[in-house]
Amino acid sequence: MCSISGYYKFSEEAKVLENFFHDSFDLMRHRGPDFEKSIQINSKVSLGHQRLSIIDLHEESNQPFKDDTNYISFNGEIFNFLELREKLSNIGFRFKSTSDSEVILNSFLAWGLDCFNQFNGMWSLIIYDKENQSLIVSRDRFCQKPLFYTIINNSIMFASEVQQLTSFVDVKPNYSASITIANRDAAFKWLRDNNLGDIIKNEISVSFGRNEDNKAADYAVLAEERGYQPTQKLKVEPMTLKALVRERLEAGKSMPTEIFNVFVGNKTTIKRKQ
Repeated sequence: MCSISGYYKFSEEAKVLENFFHDSFDLMRHRGPDFEKSIQINSKVSLGHQRLSIIDLHEESNQPFKDDTNYISFNGEIFNFLELREKLSNIGFRFKSTSDSEVILNSFLAWGLDCFNQFNGMWSLIIYDKENQSLIVSRDRFCQKPLFYTIINNSIMFASEVQQLTSFVDVKPNYSASITIANRDAAFKWLRDNNLGDIIKNEISVSFGRNEDNKAADYAVLAEERGYQPTQKLKVEPMTLKALVRERLEAGKSMPTEIFNVFVGNKTTIKRKQ
């Protein structure tokens, strides 16, 4: 069991927490007590790794592992790596360690993305192809090795355990609702039937002819008695409706989601550490 972590900034101006690896390593020390390291590959990409040594105990196999072109942070085991190593050696590849991480990296150099069809094992890994400036993220077919990610501030952060990411962000429920023209009658009826009509804004307007200014002043009380037909404009302010939805759902009360186009998601923001 090892821990992989890192981030990729979609633009150089994107902001990423500078203490990401420091705090992530503190959280994940149980996954990799033998060695830990993070590297800043360029202004956009950084990779980190905490190692639990199993196959190759030598320091040449410490990660993130790199050759002249590519970098890898890998967690798992490739069961047929010796077979692949021999196959790669036969086509001219040379190895400086006995680890399966180097076999993965050379397999990628030899066969590109088709290399994953060659692997028999369990893994989660990130390869950075420096020449093509591309990031390759892969998990085994049965997802035996964990890998989580989140996108924040025009950057993607990834890690072996979700707490590496949630320790840097606040995740709060985010509610949304609206009333469409097609559902307006049903929506206003439901609000009134449930004694929630006080959130409805009811605007009544009437057009008066010339010399009827005095009648307009009395209209609010006498409109129906005077025979006028008012036009009503009903609406609920979006923020008011959103607050109502949140209040009812968090209290476990029902809300006709189709009528009000209710959507519940999560809003994620970075927590700035002091």
